[in-house]
Amino acid sequence: MEDRVSSRSLIDLRKPLPWLLAAAAGAALFASGVLVANALQDDSKAPDTKLIAPGIGADGTTSSGSEASLPAGPMTNGGRGGADMIYPACTGPLPDGVVANGVIDPSKAGFIPALPGDGFTPSNVSLSTQGDCGPDGVSKHSALVLASTWQHDATGLGAFVSQRATDTVVANVMRPDSAVFWANGYEFTVSVNGYIALPYASRSFGSDSGAAAPEKGGVTSQGASPAMPAPGGEIDPRVADVLRQLVSGLAPSLDQKCFWTLAKGDWDAVTAAGVGDPRPAIPSGFSESDLSVMSLVPPAAGCDASIKPADGFGFNAGWQKTGSNDFSYIGVSVFSNGESQPFPGQLNEYGANWSNGTFNFGVYAKSEKPVGIDTIKAIARALDPSFNEACFIQDRELKESELARLGFRAAAAPEGYKLAKSSLRVQGVADGCPKPAGFEPTYALAWTFEGGADTIEASIDHFSGEPTGDGSGFRAPNNLNWTRNGTHYSVNAYSRGISPAVAMDDLIAVATSMDPSFDIAKLSESPDKPIAQPVPAGTAR
Repeated sequence: MEDRVSSRSLIDLRKPLPWLLAAAAGAALFASGVLVANALQDDSKAPDTKLIAPGIGADGTTSSGSEASLPAGPMTNGGRGGADMIYPACTGPLPDGVVANGVIDPSKAGFIPALPGDGFTPSNVSLSTQGDCGPDGVSKHSALVLASTWQHDATGLGAFVSQRATDTVVANVMRPDSAVFWANGYEFTVSVNGYIALPYASRSFGSDSGAAAPEKGGVTSQGASPAMPAPGGEIDPRVADVLRQLVSGLAPSLDQKCFWTLAKGDWDAVTAAGVGDPRPAIPSGFSESDLSVMSLVPPAAGCDASIKPADGFGFNAGWQKTGSNDFSYIGVSVFSNGESQPFPGQLNEYGANWSNGTFNFGVYAKSEKPVGIDTIKAIARALDPSFNEACFIQDRELKESELARLGFRAAAAPEGYKLAKSSLRVQGVADGCPKPAGFEPTYALAWTFEGGADTIEASIDHFSGEPTGDGSGFRAPNNLNWTRNGTHYSVNAYSRGISPAVAMDDLIAVATSMDPSFDIAKLSESPDKPIAQPVPAGTAR
């Protein structure tokens, strides 16, 4: 069964072009303006470009003698572990003076990098500005962000550090493999990768001239076992210690016992967080099959806990129907809203998702037959007493009389045809409800006309976005499609008669009824032939 509830991504990872470095030492050297990393170097055509940072010599070499240079190549998106900017925002120009005369110097903008200190070797550094997106896709109020990756010398584990200049103090939170904290005018997001990718374990078969195929039982004729995948690794138990060492190096003045932490919880932790208990609303016949709760634990006594984390709490629970041949499952999920923008909820007979400003909620059901929208609503209200679907994005059937007001024309049957069926759907927010910035409803309008052995299907689809299209498109036997002002039109036909082709005049008549400005001369011709439909017994043209 298809999951009909959509989801949205709350965080967009971006990876700017990196400068490769090789070693690091004390942060005090930075203030003295030591030139350390040699990037974008071409001895014959351009002057050296230097990055001001501590621990590497002004000649562009590390303390071990290896060269640090900028690799050629375009910007790429990277996952966790690379020098990724994790703030969902647009980039803007670097502050004046940060890049000048072949030197990259963040201190010109008052930005002093904090480094992990001894025991970590850098492998990747990037500098950018990020902030809320402007209408042109460029941030006009950007904060300088320094992202870097490191290797912990003693364990070989990789670490990621993002340092962003901001006066906004955030709660200090320590997770099993990551942390967020504020210190000295910067917000830090750090993590340690505790998973190691293992290579595929292979064994050669036979001699160099060829390999024997495995026989029954998985053994080759030469007696060697076939290639086998290496066993999957588990999270390294040293991650917690490396993470605390990383945080200590970046912000030695912070007392780590005053961090919020995460812990596994139960149903009591759910209600303690301010989320309702959905169990009374679960229909009879369903039994709890899974529960996972992650709750926030306040700092130790005596610490300042006045700033509470915007995110961290979350739980998932599921129930499965027992004593039935049909698979049925109901699931719920709730997690802290963090600093994400509110969005209009969605609701149908398969599930719902919405936000009350503090939490994001989800209810979903998978079954051979829908559990019913009333059941979905009951579970939603149990989780969130403020649940109100009146201003959700809802999918509903339009009346044909509404189309003119919305700027559409209904398709009309050509002579000799009659309307067989229609579907006029809209996904939108009800009139009188606040609408998110840039939100537009989505329309999917369709008609089917039948005339003897011929069938014509017409559709109008309108999605949000910039209005484009001047009526141009494509045509082929039994097909017309074109776009005008952001609305896509389509007329398709097929015949069960002797000839697979449906009269083009009939298609044009339908097209003109939907779009009076339709001009077939604007459609590019395709050489495709009409597709003949199977001819049922006893059917004639």
